[in-house]
Amino acid sequence: VLDEAPQTLTLTFQHAVALRTLSITDAHGAAAPVTFQREPHRRTYSITLADLAQGSYRIAFTATGAGGVDNMPGEIRFTVR
Repeated sequence: VLDEAPQTLTLTFQHAVALRTLSITDAHGAAAPVTFQREPHRRTYSITLADLAQGSYRIAFTATGAGGVDNMPGEIRFTVR
């Protein structure tokens, strides 16, 4: 639970990956706007977030390993009060 909405999402991985998909949805499934640069494999991605109102959110992403064949899904859930 966060007291205020985050301005930035930072994803750090153990090994360099290519971030393929990223979405943010609220508790009702409505998508929040989010854009990111698809870059060569990196360990850390920093994504600027749109203003998020109070409520619950789900961040879902897919990253691919160095060989390009291992899709690794991930999920982060949080609430802004």
